[in-house]
Amino acid sequence: MDKGRASLGPSRAPTAASDSPPGENHKNGDSWLSVASPPVLPPSSTTAGVESPPYQSDRLKEMAPVEPIDVTWEHVILRVPIKGNAKKAVLLDVSGQVHAGQVTAIMGASGCGKTSLLNVLAGRVQAVKGGELSGRLLTNGKVRKEGDFRKLVGYVTQDDTLYACLTVQETLMLAAFFKLGKRLGSGKPLEDYVTGVIHDLGLKKCRNTAIGDATVKGVSGGERKRVSIGVELISNPSVLFLDEPTSGLDSFQALAVMHTLKELACTQRTIITVIHQPRSSIFAMLDRLVLLSEGRTVYGGPAAHAPLYFHRQGYTCPAHSSPADYLLDVVAKDFRTRKLEALSQQRIDVLTQAYEEHCRTEQSWVPAPGDGNGKELLISMTTEGHNSLSDDEFFNRAGWWTQVRYLAWRNVVVASRNKIGRILSLVLPIFFGLLFGATWSNRDTDPQKAIQDRIGLMFIATILIGFIGMSETLQTFPVEKRTVQKERASGFYSLSAYYTAKVVTNIPFALAGPIFFCCIVYPAADMRPGFDHFLIFVAVIIAEVVAAGSLGMFLGSIASNPEIANAMAPVFNVVFSVFNGVLINVGDLPTGLQWLAIIGYNRWAFEALSINEFRDRPLSCGSVVNPSTCVTNGNQILELYSYDQGSIGHSFLWMLVICLVIHFLSYLNLWRSATTYLKVRTSAVAPVLVPVLGVEAKAASGKVQTGVTVSATPPSKEEEEEALEEVNARGGGAANMAPVSAVNVSWQKVTLSVGGGKVRAAKVVLDDVSGEVQTGTLTAIMGPTGSGKSSLLMILAGRVVRAKGVALTGTLLTNKMRRDPASFRKISAFVTQDDLLFGHLTVSETLSLAAHFAFGSSITPAEKARLVTSIVDEMGLGKTQHTIIGDDRARGVSGGERKRVSIGMELISGPSVLFLDEPTSGLDSFQAQSVMSALKKLAGTQRTIVAVIHQPRSSIFAMLDELILISEGRTIFIGPAEKATQYFAILGYVCPPQYNAADLFLDTISMDYRTEALEHATRKRIADLANKWRDHPYSDNIDEASNTCLTDSALVRGLSHEDVAAATYISPEDRAGWFSDLYYLTWRAGKSAYRNKFAIGLRILLNVVFALILSGIWHDVRNTQTGIQSLVGIIFMCSTNVAFTNTQAVINSFPVEKDIVQKEQASNTYSLSAYYLSKFFSELPLNLLGPVIFATMVFWIINFDHSLVNYGIFLATICLSALSAIGLGTLISTLAPNIEVAAALSPVFNVIFILFSGVLINTQSLPAGARWVASISPIKWTVNALALNEFTGAVFMCTPGERCLATGEEVLSLYSWDETTIGHSMLSIVLIMCGLLALGYGVLRLSLPHYIKVEEKGACNRHQQLKQPRTRQEVQSLA
Repeated sequence: MDKGRASLGPSRAPTAASDSPPGENHKNGDSWLSVASPPVLPPSSTTAGVESPPYQSDRLKEMAPVEPIDVTWEHVILRVPIKGNAKKAVLLDVSGQVHAGQVTAIMGASGCGKTSLLNVLAGRVQAVKGGELSGRLLTNGKVRKEGDFRKLVGYVTQDDTLYACLTVQETLMLAAFFKLGKRLGSGKPLEDYVTGVIHDLGLKKCRNTAIGDATVKGVSGGERKRVSIGVELISNPSVLFLDEPTSGLDSFQALAVMHTLKELACTQRTIITVIHQPRSSIFAMLDRLVLLSEGRTVYGGPAAHAPLYFHRQGYTCPAHSSPADYLLDVVAKDFRTRKLEALSQQRIDVLTQAYEEHCRTEQSWVPAPGDGNGKELLISMTTEGHNSLSDDEFFNRAGWWTQVRYLAWRNVVVASRNKIGRILSLVLPIFFGLLFGATWSNRDTDPQKAIQDRIGLMFIATILIGFIGMSETLQTFPVEKRTVQKERASGFYSLSAYYTAKVVTNIPFALAGPIFFCCIVYPAADMRPGFDHFLIFVAVIIAEVVAAGSLGMFLGSIASNPEIANAMAPVFNVVFSVFNGVLINVGDLPTGLQWLAIIGYNRWAFEALSINEFRDRPLSCGSVVNPSTCVTNGNQILELYSYDQGSIGHSFLWMLVICLVIHFLSYLNLWRSATTYLKVRTSAVAPVLVPVLGVEAKAASGKVQTGVTVSATPPSKEEEEEALEEVNARGGGAANMAPVSAVNVSWQKVTLSVGGGKVRAAKVVLDDVSGEVQTGTLTAIMGPTGSGKSSLLMILAGRVVRAKGVALTGTLLTNKMRRDPASFRKISAFVTQDDLLFGHLTVSETLSLAAHFAFGSSITPAEKARLVTSIVDEMGLGKTQHTIIGDDRARGVSGGERKRVSIGMELISGPSVLFLDEPTSGLDSFQAQSVMSALKKLAGTQRTIVAVIHQPRSSIFAMLDELILISEGRTIFIGPAEKATQYFAILGYVCPPQYNAADLFLDTISMDYRTEALEHATRKRIADLANKWRDHPYSDNIDEASNTCLTDSALVRGLSHEDVAAATYISPEDRAGWFSDLYYLTWRAGKSAYRNKFAIGLRILLNVVFALILSGIWHDVRNTQTGIQSLVGIIFMCSTNVAFTNTQAVINSFPVEKDIVQKEQASNTYSLSAYYLSKFFSELPLNLLGPVIFATMVFWIINFDHSLVNYGIFLATICLSALSAIGLGTLISTLAPNIEVAAALSPVFNVIFILFSGVLINTQSLPAGARWVASISPIKWTVNALALNEFTGAVFMCTPGERCLATGEEVLSLYSWDETTIGHSMLSIVLIMCGLLALGYGVLRLSLPHYIKVEEKGACNRHQQLKQPRTRQEVQSLA
């Protein structure tokens, strides 16, 4: 059975705990309990041994009085729809009551319904089709009316939806403006009121600090949560609901928030909060506890009496364990095995019935007032002497114009403080203005070719401005929308006021960049002379920016986050760009699609720019010999593009109409997306269980019944122990593990510093730390965030990445001999915090590949299979060995099983030492328990297990053999974990009964940065603790042991770590060769790729959809003069579509795989070149499948020259272009640290390649210094090959009196495509593809991690070690 995790079955003879004080039974001579000075803090001055944050109750007592409100709920049932017509019962007949002046916590395991109950009580259950909510909700004994009840409550969401750029005071002042503006105005009374709230919440020192977010430095997480509470306190609520207010906060921030709630409860407010796995100190602060399981109530009453209640049910919380952890384990359902699931369900049923019986025996029957329909009985919302701000006038918000004014001010402040947004909104237009200006600056261009160049410039300018006009809105509005929805739900302002202010204030900030763009591009590109034409150009660009901003608002209103909005934006922009009249003539559009050209603001912007540039403008023929091919007047161009009947004013009018329509749709969508809530369907009147005053006193006096009569039978202790033993048996045992040599790891005077330079001093991460871990032990390194615990683990594992400014000194020893990094890496393994595994491989396949790469041909396939089977059994993976690992889209093994697979992969090579970085983070209690149980068993096989663990639960802490505590880079404690409690007790930090010892340690050694005084006090405390450990006798023993270097004759087993490495090392001759690695890597890549049905389906779908769209638009192109324009357009679209879709396909997958490859390369698993080639060749068929489908559909549907030869050339060109795009995607993925950055870089590369494709600007028109860029553009060579294939030998019809390009050769000459051949173009694509792949390989190799070596210092001499490691046979004979 797991150490530290007893069976949850009821005890046969429960007895009261009577533990002796820590340290009372120790021997005086025990070095663990010897200290050189008195305790630094007396227990009487501490809370669980640690100073508590100061109360501000004196200030809070001065808050405006509120009406005490008790909240009662009866027979509440909540059902939500799932698949089909089925419904899931989230809450099942729950009842209870909470009182004013108390902090009540709703707790339970994940999925128990705790947040749903909170939302029911707050009246915030979102309405969904098919959802049902029934029961009765009462306030002060009367059925409540939701509209009136909401006026007296505040609701703090789990996510702090605040504006990051606003300060604390500005945030609260705005909330006061909206809620109290009509009552208090905007002068001193309102400011004084807000100042009082700031003081009440202890936010005075940060009142002028920004809220902050990931990009803006601001207040701490605890302060941000208190600001969210303050926003709700502005209206002086009687009831405050909070959804997980401590999640994501460190220990002191969480304590500060809970202290604030505790103080608010002292002002007769009702505080109801959901808390997920509270620490011991937080649980001790709760007044009442509501414990749920499977949607049913298991306990409801005083939190302090919960352990006694469960003790009387047979479930006794162990000493030095947090009651919260234990109770959550008791009421949680265990899904590890079917038997455990059935037993835990049986236990929950018994506890639920026991609580119902407890309610019947301990509470009185009180008749329910009224008939329960909630119509005639309404809670009185105002009482005599109630706070004057609580009358009806308090709830009348500011007027509409006042709302607009305040909202406009907020928008201006937020936008102006968004420095990144402001810089990008200026830098990007200026950059592209300079790029376009330089590209189109050649004054020596042939006049006829310059016509097409100007058209290309206006086309790309309208596309670019469309993107820039909506870019900032796409990033900010989806996030801001959540804040707006929350504020509207609280009645801050009307939607029309918000939307008006938003639109009006967005326009000025969006104009500066485009104006700079116009000022640069217009003269540089030698556009039409005349200031009036320049002003029209600027006006058109501004109008398009405004229209694009409206589209950004629309996409932001329908998208749930910026990622989705950014994914939808290109779709709209591509559609608008296709129908703007450049890529296909408006007159050639199919009849059913011409309306798309009307609704696109890009089309009207391009038409206005074309009219401004060409109308009535004489043009020179230049070097054109044939007069029929010469355009002599700009009106001919307008006629060619079907713009000859248009006008600039008409285009402006259409852009205005489109902008207004899009804004209307955005507003309508925001209005429809307003949160609506389910109404309670009042259940039939029944006797109501209302707690009688004095029940708490009865429980405290011990008069509570010792047992209850229930119909269900609880699972026996023996049954649960038997089920747990099955889990243990499934997890294997020590007997199944292959023997390993004993390896002890020690470190002496290790110091790590980072960031050192000429200007600033280096930051010391670890300061002169020493220690040792023994073989056969499970050791945990613990400490607060930033303490250096992960850094110490990395140092011991030899995984500190080399970087500028990083310095590492000290001595690392293995079996008391100085470590050789290369040899130690062969006998150790490292499990990262993130489980970097291929999601579409099964567990067995993953481990089998690890066995092949570790042993190659040194062992037979049968031996590899037996090894994998033993690892599967040892890690408890037998039932999931044929299940895929899984990822975000493919369901696979659980989080705990995934972690055990990661451990199993490292165990394949039989390491003696195993390092793990936070193996339990992100796992639920049972998954974490399974992982730690597996590690505990591994430690029993003479392995050395060292893990960083962040805030372990009580049951996990009880499993540890050794404990290392680190704070501020210094050692606080090293030794047996069971001795740590006694050690801290004699220093004055006594762990109370039923308190998690790990919480005590972390609270004691954590820095508190809330105030300067607290920071100074905690820093002094940590320094005292570190100094006491430094002077401790055991610390001296560690130093002496570490400094004692054993000679060969003194070694217990005669084995150094080099000997162990020699025994386990597989020579390159015995390992698999390069071609064998290539084979298995190709197999792995193929399995991963072809099992990813979603990715394959998405690729095929995208290619089919794009082929149908392009074919539907261009299917009826004729051999006319306008048809030439349309044919060039479809060639251009085919080239760009292949480039973008295939680049994006690689970017969506390769960055994730790159992390796995870097981890495997750090372990020297295989050759990088073998991996790189296997990746390319294994996915080659899949990468060509989409382009083949696309090319085939487009070629045969569109009116191309349908011959098999032309089809073959078209298909080959598209496929080669797709492979070059894959090469580009690979290069970008190796350059970028993650998918987000890669996705941002992809358009930059492709836009440059498009710019130099020869369509937007003739290659002969490029400046001489820029033509080399065109030669490396794969899109340019794709367009060349496709154009040569289509136009060679083609004949076009002419219209008398108009410019005529009668042959395809004349078209090729106009675009300078006749200067090369199809073969040359295809060869260029191949060379570019090879170059991109080679660059990608080089960048990937350079990105592999390189680890720093320790600059050794210590007493060990190199000559004391063996000059040559023993052979494997010698080592085995010694062992």
